Amino acid sequence: MEINHLDDYNIELSNIWNHEKEIFLDGLQQKEQNRYFIDQEYNMIDLYHKAISLCLYYGKSYLTKAKSGNTYLEFQKIYKEKKSFKERINLGWFDFKGALYYLPQTIIIPREDEDFHFFFALKVDQYDVDVFKLDRFIGYQLEMNFDWDTTDLMVFLENLIVQYDFISKKVRKKLKNLIADIKKLPQPSPGEKESVSKISKTKRTLDRSYVLIASKTDPNHFIKNNRKFVNIFEQLREQDYIHKETSFTQFKTLFSENPVLPENRIHWTGKSVDLKAFIDYLCKNNKIEKPNSGIWKLTSQCFIDKNKKEFNPRKLGNSVPSNDTKLKIKKLLSIFP
Repeated sequence: MEINHLDDYNIELSNIWNHEKEIFLDGLQQKEQNRYFIDQEYNMIDLYHKAISLCLYYGKSYLTKAKSGNTYLEFQKIYKEKKSFKERINLGWFDFKGALYYLPQTIIIPREDEDFHFFFALKVDQYDVDVFKLDRFIGYQLEMNFDWDTTDLMVFLENLIVQYDFISKKVRKKLKNLIADIKKLPQPSPGEKESVSKISKTKRTLDRSYVLIASKTDPNHFIKNNRKFVNIFEQLREQDYIHKETSFTQFKTLFSENPVLPENRIHWTGKSVDLKAFIDYLCKNNKIEKPNSGIWKLTSQCFIDKNKKEFNPRKLGNSVPSNDTKLKIKKLLSIFP
């Protein structure tokens, strides 16, 4: 089985769903159902129900009875005909109160969610195939979900190991070693923690990505508006502004205040004037801050053109979008929170 997006360090539904689904369906093909498969079956049942809750709360439907009528009824009939759990898992979508939802939706699960620890355990267990990447994953989580609080992370990992027996022995051993290393670290005072947090935020601001102005007063702004950001992302793909293989994680990183690595830059398949109009709209409508290094230099570090070459900051900044181009971009970004 191939490594399943281990370089994506977010606790994200589609990543976890696709990985667990593959393991579950592979297990069904085995002649003997061992303890590992039984545990995996229980995990899949839990994941199925928890994924439905996430989709209803954070996600969006792709087909509704109100808008699609007979087409919706045809798909609803297919769903009702799938009686077994295996059939429902293979289907990959569900029906709820006149709407159909995909299960593997791109949803970043926030720390505040009551099932965050469950999804964290499933994600961390993926690193059984490559524990070398586990250090980076934990480091990323320390920054993004634990605000550099090593004690908080240590307690969380200790509870995680006790709570979830399905975490592999190899990963459990690695986590225990990490916990032991964390315990050896000198614990900063409350004042030092605040200082580290401020320094971290400053570094992220200077690193090659955009700063959402709304996130400065509400750190959970992106999470709270996840549906709108997913909608914008999907529109950009559908209208061929960005490459079809672009992931939501890549798009999210643009506004995370974290560095956009060269290999993760957005492949902009639209025209350069489209990108100019896109960034202009975000700046002029106070959606993003203007970076000290210059908005077009930053943009050239976050995007590559349709030929996978870097944009020239000066040419990009001097390009002049037509009124029609501006109107199309304005319509697309009208829901940008």
